[in-house]
Amino acid sequence: MCERSKVVIPGLLKSWDKLENSLAKARRREKVLWAALVVSWMLVAMSFFGRNGGSDGPKLKTLELA
Repeated sequence: MCERSKVVIPGLLKSWDKLENSLAKARRREKVLWAALVVSWMLVAMSFFGRNGGSDGPKLKTLELA
């Protein structure tokens, strides 16, 4: 193996590892953000539909077809 390849290959491996680590971190962050989005929409839906079930909140209007 030539001297140049002995220098280049380890550098490539280090940068490859850095890229893999940053990709794994980004994927974990994406999963957390998706979970937060789902939970927030569930809370919005629960507060909206929960309010309509009682007698003190606004009621949903239903359309009657002729």
